[in-house]
Amino acid sequence: MRGLRVGMLVLGIALATAAPTWADVTVFIGANTTPANRAVRGTSVGFGFLLVSFELEYASTSDDDIAAAPALKVVTGNALLQTPIMIHGFQPYVTAGMGLYRERLGAHSDTGFASNTGAGVKV
Repeated sequence: MRGLRVGMLVLGIALATAAPTWADVTVFIGANTTPANRAVRGTSVGFGFLLVSFELEYASTSDDDIAAAPALKVVTGNALLQTPIMIHGFQPYVTAGMGLYRERLGAHSDTGFASNTGAGVKV
């Protein structure tokens, strides 16, 4: 019982003194649903300042020969512009990025340019 109390106290102090991060690493898993359901795995590294943040991301989807679904690898870089402070608990942002993709199915492969834009809020 004493160990649980000490653990809860240490956890409480750690959470109360936590500082905002300036960089982060995310490992993710998702779904690619076209033309067949397959797992997407990837990682991203982000770092930022008061108004501007940057992210580099790599994602990979395996192929499915039976469904004629190609393997897909994507590398992108994104820039994010955000408000310097939270507004009623929310921090709006806009983002844009570019990168490269490579699709492969059997002996055929296709490499091209990828771009993206978006907007959202951090809670």
